[in-house]
Amino acid sequence: MRTVEFHGVQGTEDEVARRLFGLPNALVSAPCYMLLLQGAGRAEARIYRRAEEEDLGSVRVWTGEDLGTLPDRLTRMALSETPLPITAFDEALLELGAFEDLGLVPRPVTARGAFGHPLRHYTGELRAYVLAAGLPPAQGGTSLTAAAGNGVRPRWEAHVVAGPRRHVAAWLFALPREVVARERYALLLEGSDGAEIHAAERAEDGKVSMRVARMARLDAALARLPYGADVEELWSWWPATFAFTASPPALAPATPRAAFGLPLDSLDGDVVRAAVLCL
Repeated sequence: MRTVEFHGVQGTEDEVARRLFGLPNALVSAPCYMLLLQGAGRAEARIYRRAEEEDLGSVRVWTGEDLGTLPDRLTRMALSETPLPITAFDEALLELGAFEDLGLVPRPVTARGAFGHPLRHYTGELRAYVLAAGLPPAQGGTSLTAAAGNGVRPRWEAHVVAGPRRHVAAWLFALPREVVARERYALLLEGSDGAEIHAAERAEDGKVSMRVARMARLDAALARLPYGADVEELWSWWPATFAFTASPPALAPATPRAAFGLPLDSLDGDVVRAAVLCL
């Protein structure tokens, strides 16, 4: 089974660049990957598709003013209960309008090589999204450890993956430790027997308070992901919409494995959908 992974981040151009350059190089070796950027009054989308010759790839580019609701739509597609083909993501981006075909270019071997040039057009705060489709489980989410960015903390970031349980577990555990060191983070999971939100909030003494809500599917919980919206709205909207059970403050987990291992084990199913949102 081939998988899809999706990353979103908002912050200054330096914070966003550090996150994108820290993504695993295996991601830009995918048969198809996409970059979306949204700044003040400028937006663009790039589709990279690997050619039959491993050293070359085709590039198509759209530029405009606003990505609209496309990032939210791509998130839902990445978390689709039924794995979607690469062409489905292609078609979603093409709805933006006409793309310019830049022809065949040398295939970048690193995330920095893939994303560095497009980022030069943006200053100030921006949002960026990267989607890779067609990754086999052995490669998807190889390691995001390098994405820690030396303590750089964007306004928010999201990491989304769907696929075989073993792959999703390895992908979650490879997230940078900084993810669970944020003041607030949430893990959204869905298996064959239901879905859960695990929302963590760090207190001044360093301990973490955890709230857990259970539901049939994740779709309703994903209704207000903060792609351009106020992140505070989401954090208050979940408790007002779903019944959460709170646990007493406890020692903060030191690693994503410690934070996400037990929640993942509590759900059944060979295929799992997962999203991590950090505020």
